[in-house]
Formats: sequence, C-alpha cells, structure tokens
Amino acid sequence: MHAIEGSPLQSEIRDPKFEIPRRAVVVSFDRLHAGFVGCCGNDWIETPHFDRLATQAVVFDQHFCENLDPAAANHAWWTGRSQFPLDTESQRECPPFVDTLHAQGVSTCLIVEWDGLDDAEVAPPFGEMISAGGADGFDAAEAETPFARLVARCREWLHESGPQKGPVLLWIKSRGVPSPWVPPQAFGELYLQEFGLVADTDEGVEAGPEEAAGPVDSSSTGENVPQAGADKSLDWRYAAAMYAAYVTLIDRGMGRLLGALRETPGWEQSLLIVTASTGQSLGEHAAVGAETTPLRSESLQTPLWIQVHGFDQAGTRRQALVQSIDVAPTLLDWFCGADHDVKSPGQQAAGVTGRSLLPLIWNREIALREWLVMGHGRAEWGIRTPDFFYVEPGDGDPRPDDSQAVLFEKPHDRWDQSDVLSQYPQVAEELRTALRCEIGRLRDFRSRH
Repeated sequence: MHAIEGSPLQSEIRDPKFEIPRRAVVVSFDRLHAGFVGCCGNDWIETPHFDRLATQAVVFDQHFCENLDPAAANHAWWTGRSQFPLDTESQRECPPFVDTLHAQGVSTCLIVEWDGLDDAEVAPPFGEMISAGGADGFDAAEAETPFARLVARCREWLHESGPQKGPVLLWIKSRGVPSPWVPPQAFGELYLQEFGLVADTDEGVEAGPEEAAGPVDSSSTGENVPQAGADKSLDWRYAAAMYAAYVTLIDRGMGRLLGALRETPGWEQSLLIVTASTGQSLGEHAAVGAETTPLRSESLQTPLWIQVHGFDQAGTRRQALVQSIDVAPTLLDWFCGADHDVKSPGQQAAGVTGRSLLPLIWNREIALREWLVMGHGRAEWGIRTPDFFYVEPGDGDPRPDDSQAVLFEKPHDRWDQSDVLSQYPQVAEELRTALRCEIGRLRDFRSRH
C-alpha cells in the first residue's frame, strides 16, 4: 500500500492538534514544452521562477502524459484512472477524485484560465469554480493576458481564503502556452535574434542575414532540434521564438503566484504540485502546425515539480517513471492517507490507476512501475521503459503496419532523434508484446467493470 507511516509529516498530519491545516495547491498547464524550461535542460530561455522552484521542490525528470487527446489528458488528472487506450465512454464513467475529498471534509476550488473560447473539457464538480479571462496578442499589455489575469484572481482568492479553517485544495488550471502562441510585443522581441530573426512592427517578422545560410543551428540555442523529419523552415524559427517568449511570460506570472503562496498566512506550508498535461510539437518531427504529429517526447514528456515544506529533499530529482494519472492519488494520500488511494483490488496490476508519488519523495520507494504505456488517441501507441521508447501504429489505422514502428534508446536520446529498431530487433519485439498485453489487460478490465 506504499504507506508513509512513521515520517514526521505523516504523524503531524494525523495529529488533530497540528495547527497548520492540510492544504494543497496544484498549478496545471494544458501545454508546456519541457525543453523550453531552464531547470529541465534549457540554457537560453529566461525562466528564473521555474528554476528557483526546482531548487525548492522535488523534480520528476521522467514524467509523461498518458494520452495526447486533450479530453483524455484532463480526465487523467480528474480521475487518476488510465486513459489508454482511448475509450471516451469509460473516461466519462470514472468518478472524479474530488468526490472522495469532499466526503473527507476537504474544501476544493478550481480557478481556470479562460480565453473566451468554448472549452470542451468538462471539469469535475469542485466545491467552488472560478474563471479568469483576458486577451492575447502582440499589442496586448502583459497585465491583460489570460495568464496574468488568472494569477491576479488567484492572489485575490488566496487573500480571501487565508483565514478559512480545515483542509483545502486549490487547483489552478492554465492553458499553458496556447495555440497560436502570440505574446505581447515586449516578450516577443526577446528571442527573435536567437533564431536569426529581427522584429519589424510594421511588417511583422523578417528573416535576418543568417536565414540565407540555411536551417537554424541547434547548438546556438541550446535546443536539440532533430535533423530527420524536422521543420527547418522560417516558420519553425518564428514559432520557437514566440513559444519561448510565451514561456517567459508564464514564468513571470509564476513568480507572482509563488510569492503570494509564500506570503499568505495559512498557505505558506501547502503541498505544491506544478505540472503540465502535454508538451508541444514545435516542428521537431513534422511541420509546424501539422494536423497530426507523431507520438514523441516533445509532446509526451512534461514538467512535474512537487514541493513539501519542512523536509530535506528540496532540490533533488527523481528518475522513476511517473504519469499524469499519479497526481490524483498523490493528493488523496496527502489529505486522506494511503488507504484512500484510487485503486481497488486488481486495478494496480492492470495499470488502471495512478499511484501516490509521496513515497518517492520520502525515498521509501525508488520506482512505481516497470514501464509506461501511452498513446495519441488511437493513431499511435507507445511503451516507455527506463532504457527504450517503442512506438507503433494504433488501431485507428484500418491497416496497421508493424514496419512503421520505431524504437528510441534512452535516456541519452531524449528527444527521439535516432530510430534504433534495426539495431535492437529483440528489444522491439519484447516491447511490442508487452504493449499489446497491457492493452489487452486494460480493455479486459474495462469490459468487466
């Protein structure tokens, strides 16, 4: 049951005399490319607040999305249940984890960033639900952008709720970097020269002199841009510069939000989880803006930081394979203890539910699972181990062809640049068998429950 009895914090949480109420804050982004954050390996984009958070939290370097379908990615958070392979009907039937929190007397609030567009993802019934909207655009003021408005509304809510008694969960849900990503001009101009571009406020963006020499040199930006199948056009350069600018915009807002948490009585000792549901394809393996993109690490691997105050694990990193379905069990473990995890007998063996990450933080476990399975709707399916990432066509193709499968060696090929299937055919066959067995078990479980 991976319980954490015996740890100092566990005994304090269980003690009714403990003066600080149990509280948790989740800051989630719908889309955030891990390769564009400093503490995740980038050395040219300004993300000082994310980087500082990494020195104060436990960083999970091997955190992955389970399904790139937007609705499935959200249901993974809300239920802690597997969304692979894609089965929208069963997704809707899974009970949200906030129901368990409410039954245990935990108050919940969801504050959502809204850009005025229809949102197809339906959130579970949090006790309180608030939306904060704004406007993007090159001419927009920073304070008017949706994320800045979201942070301002969160700061107001924290101030108002500080005196509140009892356990509370605050979930702050941001779009992350929206598509299309169009930051205010002051941010947009930060990185244009990095990509051989210059700003022209009358004509948009023009190519700099380097453009005539060919594609961008990845060594100059610190980014590992794949050479095979990558978008090497001017579109890629502009998209990457604007994406970097929006990440810096988000980082600045995160600084204000983290400051508010530190300075608001009653919230400074909260459990803090910061994560993203999916990454973003920026032309690494297909054209920028392509309707469909391959199942690759730039979309699957996302940041995850967990901060627990009062412990000596700040600034450490974990290499265990973890997924978005682990967030809900972690919150249930924090508020209710391991006995209220979202699994039931038989579920864990089939990989149906996530698992609490607190034992990894306490160093009571070093791994939660042998592999991860993941997909892009029904178009592609993959299985990830510490040493390899195998991808094959899903059943969305009426004539799936195993010859289209690819294999990438880990951890040094972080962004899936070199297909090594021909070098490791036996590994590919073993992973293909494991993937299909896992799919069969998941489907069998759903058919029986």
